[in-house]
Amino acid sequence: HHTLASDFLIIGAGVIGLSTAYELSLSGASVTVIDRGLVGRESSWAGAGILSALLPWDYPLSVNRLTSFGAQMYPKRVAALEEVSGLSAEFDVGGMQIQPPFDSAAALGWCEKNAVRAEVTKEKNLWLPDVAQVRPPRLIAALKQTLLNRGVEIREGVEALGLAVHQGRVSGVSTKTGQITACQYVLTSGAWIINLLNNNNNFYDLRPVRGQMLLFKGEPGRLKNIIFHDEKYVVPRRDGHILVGSTVEETGFDKRTTDAAKQELHQAGAAMFAPLAQLQPIGHWSGLRPGSKDNIPLIDRHPEWENCFINAGHFRYGLTMAPAAAKLLTCLIQGETPAISLGPYSSSKK
Repeated sequence: HHTLASDFLIIGAGVIGLSTAYELSLSGASVTVIDRGLVGRESSWAGAGILSALLPWDYPLSVNRLTSFGAQMYPKRVAALEEVSGLSAEFDVGGMQIQPPFDSAAALGWCEKNAVRAEVTKEKNLWLPDVAQVRPPRLIAALKQTLLNRGVEIREGVEALGLAVHQGRVSGVSTKTGQITACQYVLTSGAWIINLLNNNNNFYDLRPVRGQMLLFKGEPGRLKNIIFHDEKYVVPRRDGHILVGSTVEETGFDKRTTDAAKQELHQAGAAMFAPLAQLQPIGHWSGLRPGSKDNIPLIDRHPEWENCFINAGHFRYGLTMAPAAAKLLTCLIQGETPAISLGPYSSSKK
């Protein structure tokens, strides 16, 4: 171990990798982050930034614990990032309207049990006033700048081609320009993590799941809150942009967008917010989410490599879970007891 190596090398600079770097850097560790492309340009950049599980009562407790913990951390986290970076993440608490059909008994029961404010409106919508959002590209920019200001080394355009493993430890990461070493390694490359597990993806079912999104430009303030209906949503931004998402497609690592999805999303968006019918989309993109069984991520030490950790598989809620997942992993690394049990996110739970 030569002196120039960082305490931690983080592979994958999406919101999970950057948030993990932030937590480790706060603990005083030296951190290097590498990414095969630009910071946050895959799943993180493509997402809508809704800081909530879409219909929490449809998800297991282990998902809701992480999304709730993450959402609770966001106001302070964003304030800290904005102060250090001087950049706005566009954190807004605008609420979410859920249009029928939904199971109102399950929904209201869950909200009451979890102290989440909710009411059924005269239009028979479920109104959740406290659901917040961030604008993912802005959040990523603020995170990146904060890390740079804190002395974290970020190397873009550096692809991890494989891990060298020696006697149960990772000894280095091979790249096109040579090997990078560190004391400990954290794998946060989302759907691409399966390329780093040395052909052993058996202990967890991680896979890419494509999501396509449309972008419209409307008048600022026209749409005041997020609307959710039948697995789709519209999300307003401060400057009048409106997002419509999202498909959930098992297409492997194919990131193409399709005309069928464009039509489907446009129709779904217009059904939720009528003015979209008169507009043409100005953007259409896709991201590859790190899919996992039941949307439960893997936050654990690698089962065979003692100095290697994994934080991946957050599926639809990587942005929401990011601060919480990073906090949990940092607690695990440092031998501290986290606010919520790590058990459900361990590699042994198959």
